[in-house]
Amino acid sequence: MKNLQLCYALLFLFFTSCTIEERIQNPDPVSETLVFNKGVGDYPANILNPYDIAGRMHNEIIQGYINEDVEITSLENTIEQVELLTSHYPEFTAIKTAFYEKPSVERMEYLTNSMPGRISEIITLSSLTMKGKISLANYITNLQWHVVNEKDYDTLYKFTIEYEVSVLKDTDFTANDRTILLTTAAVARYGYHLRKKKVKRRDRDWDISVGNFLTATDGVANSVAEAITMSVVAGIMANR
Repeated sequence: MKNLQLCYALLFLFFTSCTIEERIQNPDPVSETLVFNKGVGDYPANILNPYDIAGRMHNEIIQGYINEDVEITSLENTIEQVELLTSHYPEFTAIKTAFYEKPSVERMEYLTNSMPGRISEIITLSSLTMKGKISLANYITNLQWHVVNEKDYDTLYKFTIEYEVSVLKDTDFTANDRTILLTTAAVARYGYHLRKKKVKRRDRDWDISVGNFLTATDGVANSVAEAITMSVVAGIMANR
């Protein structure tokens, strides 16, 4: 059902009409041959993605939440706890901009309730160009196919890195397109690695869904830091 909805979203989109910012506008040259990082100490990282920090901080903050065994009582409480947790990470604080806003309860409720039905809406209403919207819908559709049919993280990792490289190499994408696409992909890549590690909270394996990284798509419209906090909040609420 999710894949069918994503296909509909893709068709709809098709037929309708140094700082992080410095790095994305002037990305490092991309090699034609990728050496994947498994076994060299930085798996699941992608050093070519200038927004890799979004995925890395997503996992570090969630791991901090699990380690501290924070008691969650409501969505509002979750947002407050995540804001407190992020204050412990200087690297996160360093990327907060003047545009950063704490996730609102209303927005998070709207995004996370009935998430499969929100997928096309989030993509359609994003600030991506039409090419960017089609690209993101296609990436999510194919990623979920891999999740359902292959269940092997190495395959997801390779697929996502190849996607990120294609985004970096395509000069038709705008800087804003790259920010949104690469941030979303980074959160997905790291999030699925967290699941692969079978990290547990109170004897339950941590899981990730499309909703976790599409909230990052929504949040990055304001800042990368907001994309991180929104995706962390969505993940915690889904794994209570």
